[in-house]
Amino acid sequence: MKVLFDPAPPHLRCCVYQDGSPAVRILKQQGSWAETITKQLGPNVVVESAGYVLHNGGNLVKEAVSLLTPPALRKIKHSVHLSPEFNSMTLTLAEYGLKQWPGARHVLLSETAFFTRLSPAVRNYAIPYELTRKGLGRYGAYGLCHEWIWQQTRAQTSGAAQKVISIFLGDHTSLAAIHNGIPKETTTGLTALEGIIGFLMIGWSTAYLVRAATRHGPFRQDHF
Repeated sequence: MKVLFDPAPPHLRCCVYQDGSPAVRILKQQGSWAETITKQLGPNVVVESAGYVLHNGGNLVKEAVSLLTPPALRKIKHSVHLSPEFNSMTLTLAEYGLKQWPGARHVLLSETAFFTRLSPAVRNYAIPYELTRKGLGRYGAYGLCHEWIWQQTRAQTSGAAQKVISIFLGDHTSLAAIHNGIPKETTTGLTALEGIIGFLMIGWSTAYLVRAATRHGPFRQDHF
């Protein structure tokens, strides 16, 4: 069995690949997440590989797909404040998976790694650089999807495509401009809430930036 965990607070999307067919389950927490997953998958299930989606790896996680090693686990811990509801769940699941299935191949998938290649002029806000150095910046979202779209476009055009506008539609709509595999611009900012106005998105708001930064990050109101 292969499993992929994608946090969707308060629920968990769990994709299970078994006997040649995938199935997506939406899990509701019953007790701890460890108890919930054990109940769904079974206590004696043999897991070959497990994937964990990290919604915001900040400046620390620069690879879209990487092995979940002890250093990678520490990076998740240091990124929790960037997206507390999502990242804390990823951390809990990763710690559980490593302990529960020690013989499996564990993989970390980062939704923001693709956008660590944005230029500083795009990635940084027009704020004092001291705050930028502390990690306040535009991290983007759904980088796994945007990078996949770039790869598919290149493959379907026999490598002719050089400039692509990638569009992810949903509750958190996200656009990305890509040139030769490098992201040049994206509509998503500090978190997936900041960007194109939609059902769960508020547009671009200085008030939101201040609130988000001071709520969970190493920032205070007087910084602004």
